[in-house]
Amino acid sequence: MSDIGSQFNYKQLLERHNSIRIPMIQRDYAQGRPSVAQVREDFLAAIEDALNKPPGDPSLPMNLDFIYGSVANEDELSQFSPLDGQQRLTTLYLLHWYLAWSDDRFDDFEDLFRDGDHSRFSYSVRQSSNEFFDALVQCQPEDRPDEVAQLSHWIANQSWYFRSWRLDPTIQSVLSMLDAIHTRFAASEELFERLVSEDHPAITFQLLDLENFELTDDLYIKMNARGKSLSPFETFKARYEQDLSKQFAGESRAIGGHEFPVNEFVARRMDTAWLDLFWSGNRRSAEIVDESFFNVFRLVALITRDPDAASCTKDVLILTRTQPTYATFHDSNWLDETFTRTLIPLLECWSSGDKGLHIVLPNKDYFDERAIFERLTRNSTSLDVSEILLFMAYAFFIREHEPALDADKFQQWMRVIYNLIINVNIERAERLPIGMNLIQRLLPHSGSILEYVQSWEVPDELPMNVKLQLKEEILKAGLLLSHDGWRPLIERAELHGYFDGQIDFALNFSGVVDQANASSIDDWDAPTHVKLQAEFESSLLKAEAMFDAEGLIASQDHLWERALLTVGDYTLESGNRNRSLLVNATTVQGSWKRLLRAFSPPERIARVKLRDLWAKLDDHRPFPDQLLEIIKAGDETMPAWRAAVVKTPQAFSYGKNLMRFENGYIYLLKKMRMSAAHAEVHSFCFFNNELRAMAAKGSLGPLTIGEYADVNGIEREPYFDLIYREGKKQMRIEVDVFEQKYRIGALTSKLASMTHVRDCLEKHGDLVTVDDYQCISIEIDKLKKTLVRLAKDLGEAGA
Repeated sequence: MSDIGSQFNYKQLLERHNSIRIPMIQRDYAQGRPSVAQVREDFLAAIEDALNKPPGDPSLPMNLDFIYGSVANEDELSQFSPLDGQQRLTTLYLLHWYLAWSDDRFDDFEDLFRDGDHSRFSYSVRQSSNEFFDALVQCQPEDRPDEVAQLSHWIANQSWYFRSWRLDPTIQSVLSMLDAIHTRFAASEELFERLVSEDHPAITFQLLDLENFELTDDLYIKMNARGKSLSPFETFKARYEQDLSKQFAGESRAIGGHEFPVNEFVARRMDTAWLDLFWSGNRRSAEIVDESFFNVFRLVALITRDPDAASCTKDVLILTRTQPTYATFHDSNWLDETFTRTLIPLLECWSSGDKGLHIVLPNKDYFDERAIFERLTRNSTSLDVSEILLFMAYAFFIREHEPALDADKFQQWMRVIYNLIINVNIERAERLPIGMNLIQRLLPHSGSILEYVQSWEVPDELPMNVKLQLKEEILKAGLLLSHDGWRPLIERAELHGYFDGQIDFALNFSGVVDQANASSIDDWDAPTHVKLQAEFESSLLKAEAMFDAEGLIASQDHLWERALLTVGDYTLESGNRNRSLLVNATTVQGSWKRLLRAFSPPERIARVKLRDLWAKLDDHRPFPDQLLEIIKAGDETMPAWRAAVVKTPQAFSYGKNLMRFENGYIYLLKKMRMSAAHAEVHSFCFFNNELRAMAAKGSLGPLTIGEYADVNGIEREPYFDLIYREGKKQMRIEVDVFEQKYRIGALTSKLASMTHVRDCLEKHGDLVTVDDYQCISIEIDKLKKTLVRLAKDLGEAGA
């Protein structure tokens, strides 16, 4: 045994040993498992705190205690096999990978952790785990952390990720831990240096090398003994019932005409009607039923927190990300009066049916009671933020209006809340209190929500997206209360999977917004309503033809996009330097969803182009035919790039539908940056249109079409080539765009061996030498004519 108690950081450990390999007898990586969420978050929080402290802070370094194991030497290279410390070492490895990506230090990460095609940190437990770490050490994401919504999904979608890996517990635990790291460290800066600093280490451990030590299964089991986890729910329930006897002293509730104190009422219900509710389907075991109860308790505790309380955000994070114990519930005061006054009516409502779950709402359009119940009882953390808030609105309505629940009023309440919650950008748990506050403010009016919404005054201080959605809800409430013809149309539009309750575009395009601005809805006569409903339905028909639940309906010819670009430039910003031809993903800047909702001035300008396109379409004729007519008619005032893209369906299938306008050049991007593959618009469109048409007509003579070569980086421009053959000789003539002109040229060495080709080129411009090429330059609009003449000249010269 050597260097007892010596402190190292991870970098120093790898300087001491060539590799770290988790031995076969170890278990799978566990810190990413759902069951240890609290342990995971506490560990990451402690690491984050240490990394953010300044060098020299007296509390540093954070010491992670002893890590010990054996050392094996092979070919003078040492391999450290930890007996204890596997979990900490794995988590720290993942943190190094993540922070290197975040801080653009991936080269340093690879220097530290990569050995050829292999990772210096690996697992012997399963071969698949080892292969995964070898792949991960070489994987530097192109996107930035703030561009990746869920890191595990991003990794699982990479070409090197095997579907079979979903069966490897270590890999799945790693993905879960990476999601937790991503959530906590996505906005961090310069923490990689703190992690690897040797002068001022932030994270260290004490290393014990147990040399020449045999790792027997018996010793491992003794040192890693774990007791069986027992369900705490029976203890939880008993202590909760004791609390109820104090909280609700003197209050009672009835069962079958008999009054019982609240604590006894709850105890009886949990052993009878409520138990029967959960004792169904595949939950026919006491342990699973207890878990179902606890999941409901946890979610009710979450939705009954006071959003204005200082502790609310902390409580929300604990309840959404951990498995809290009774002690946590009790110490945090979650089992308060509001909790119980919400829980009892909810479970009474659910258990009041003859068989299984009692359904109250007339349909599942805005809230699917059965689906939410099934998911909630199996895993309360499976609900996303929007679903949690919708459940809150659902449970609170039941609490406020029990036992006589008006299904239609309930439906309208859920409809308004759905539209607001889904469309005001409450996506992270930290923002839950915003939505909770909104629901609590509306709750007193839940029985007549449309009448209340119609009278709203929208505060100016609200964010623009919230203000515009509130204004839309006010307008729709007025329409629904004024004329029966609006309900089927509005609900049809709202329930479209892509519009998701946000239909301002249809209200705007149909003239409803202008009419409402001109006169109060209360003053409209029936013919006005009917006329506007017809216009609204016309807009809706076009919207339904253009979009499905996923977004723009895909078509090989891209008729909608090309016709829209003919009408005007509808592109939106996507990132700092790019513009987008629009994609379906609702969370990115350049999306069809953003164009439809039009919160910002540029989005509103772009949406006008869509309105103008739809105005050209006749509802009674096939839309594809009309779109093709618009495309063919064109617009003589269009800039050259738009005219080129309109003629080229392939431009809308290239990469991520991104364009970059830079220094007079226009590019189509495969990804977000020029470091990835990209094409130049004019040459790409010419290649896929005019050039192919010329070849089909035989206009290229001795020339045949080669390939379009997109490029990575900025060292050279994208190009296409033409192949000229003469006997056994062959030459590639390349065409690219430089300084807003086309260049046509070939290798100087090739031109020297086939001088007649050089002579033919010189007929159409002065040859200029660029590196090892010689080329001529011509105007953008002269390329077709020049290539036809060049082909003719080459044909005559080679005859």
